[in-house]
Amino acid sequence: MTPNDSRTSLSLIERLQNQEEQAWAHFDAFYGPIIYRFAMAQGASHDVAEEVRSASYVAVVKQIKQLQYDQQRGRFRNWLLTIASRRLADLVRQRPGLQADSKILESLEGRDATPQQEWERQWQQQLLLEAFQRVEGRMGDESREIFRRLVRESQPVAEIARDLDVSENKIYKTKQRSVDMLREELRFLEHDPLTAG
Repeated sequence: MTPNDSRTSLSLIERLQNQEEQAWAHFDAFYGPIIYRFAMAQGASHDVAEEVRSASYVAVVKQIKQLQYDQQRGRFRNWLLTIASRRLADLVRQRPGLQADSKILESLEGRDATPQQEWERQWQQQLLLEAFQRVEGRMGDESREIFRRLVRESQPVAEIARDLDVSENKIYKTKQRSVDMLREELRFLEHDPLTAG
């Protein structure tokens, strides 16, 4: 699949507002991990982070029809940050024991990174993960294995060549092609109406 194959004339927001099942599946698969990791980075436990993810999803479902999106006023992902932050704060307020046990409120105030910086970090990580998956989907089996070992696992070229019985030159060529594809996918994802903000 090339990057242009996944473009659509409707933005993700319009597709969510139209209650398209595929759009909701995409939203959950792409944004769900961002919300979960954001909550974990704010000091939430696994269970609380899952609750934040779930509560954020419900909030989006309830609010998406009324959303009047204007990119000049803010990005979609910033709207999601507001929702996720509020859901986390709501959970902490609703459960006094949670606040005492995990010290989430203290960690929210004492972090080196602001919630906005952490959210942006999680966004960038998700873009990279998505780009890796898209690149792997465009490769044949041997190239995918080389890419996985070399780029994702940082294995030495000589070891990969020996294990897969291929030349080191082939590995370097595969690396160059895969890095080019990765850059292409990242450029697309940063501007794609399905993911960009």
